[in-house]
Amino acid sequence: MSGQHTTNKISTLISGNVIITDNQSIAEAFGKYFQQKTESPMNNQITKLLSKDTGGLNMPFILNELKYALSSTKYASSTGTDDIPSAFLKYLFSDSFDRLIELFNKV
Repeated sequence: MSGQHTTNKISTLISGNVIITDNQSIAEAFGKYFQQKTESPMNNQITKLLSKDTGGLNMPFILNELKYALSSTKYASSTGTDDIPSAFLKYLFSDSFDRLIELFNKV
């Protein structure tokens, strides 16, 4: 991997009792973990709340809003109920932001 913060690369991950060393499998393990987090009862309550008519609150996010919000977060801020650190989102590859916008706009 290349980028601004390459010294923090995860070379080995233990998931359950399995040691994972290749980048693709590490990424898939993270994806599976965070997918389970999004299926929590708390997120179901949020989805029900947002499905009500809330006017402008249901407007889709745009890329500039996401980049601004991430640029204003502190590097060492606490995670939310999804356990995703802000630094994880802040330093995504640029093409990942489009996927993140799609995800946010589906909720």
